[in-house]
Amino acid sequence: MGTEIDECIQRVIGQRVTFRRLAGNTLILYLNCNPDDNHGYSVWIEPTWHYANTTEVLVGSRQAQVDDKQELDEIAELMNGLDAAVIKSISIDSISHDIHISFEQGYSIKSFVADPMDDFIWYISDRASKLQLLASPRGVEIVDL
Repeated sequence: MGTEIDECIQRVIGQRVTFRRLAGNTLILYLNCNPDDNHGYSVWIEPTWHYANTTEVLVGSRQAQVDDKQELDEIAELMNGLDAAVIKSISIDSISHDIHISFEQGYSIKSFVADPMDDFIWYISDRASKLQLLASPRGVEIVDL
């Protein structure tokens, strides 16, 4: 990755999950902020990802594509380990540009390309500076919000 992209990623390491949202195959993590705040960071991963502990995958994006609210709430409960979790490391695959986020609590989230023509597979928004790291299967770029 380029130096500027690496610097953006480094700023997210050590941030704590303060709010999370699961909406179908979309997973959004709010780091040191709430959805309406103009500070902190948000991480948006879609369409394909999985959430795991150190021994197994616990939730996958396909599993979360349900119409029933109660069923979605039950699936979201499987992700309670993210509550107040702190980001330990972030890596980006050099070919697919998938993201792998590891948390100090032993959990991880990984995206994976399902369609090489997707417009994006994840993005990280710096809500204060109004900048965003936007990733597609073709690369990662910094864009204005």
